[in-house]
Amino acid sequence: MLSLLFENKHLTIAHHKTDQYLLLAWKGFIPSTEFRSLACEIIKAVEKYKVKKILSDNTEWKIISPNDYSWAASYWFPKAEESGIEEMATVLSRDTFNRLAERTVQGLADVSNMQIKNFESLQEATAWLTDKRTKTILEKTN
Repeated sequence: MLSLLFENKHLTIAHHKTDQYLLLAWKGFIPSTEFRSLACEIIKAVEKYKVKKILSDNTEWKIISPNDYSWAASYWFPKAEESGIEEMATVLSRDTFNRLAERTVQGLADVSNMQIKNFESLQEATAWLTDKRTKTILEKTN
């Protein structure tokens, strides 16, 4: 069961009450100041709802600037981990350049225990995030 927490033209944040994760849906090209502000909204939701998992649907997200992905890797990801996030499933963007940025952010993310995994579909990402048996199967095949 999903409960809408936040919505604007670039980001929707919903709380999946049953499986206790945040579902993010990013859209379009997001200016740097707005991106960072939205990223902070996510941290607020993590802390308020005490979730340990995030599913980020980046399918409709356009290019992330290098300054923003450096900021995300060095500031946002450590803050998310500090706030309790243990697992993050990302559905990669359709935009080729954004896919490269997403993978770069993941590689640079300054986290020690958070698991971050990329997927091609929302269905695969959801299965990995919510089903331990699926995680084991997917990790053995990758």
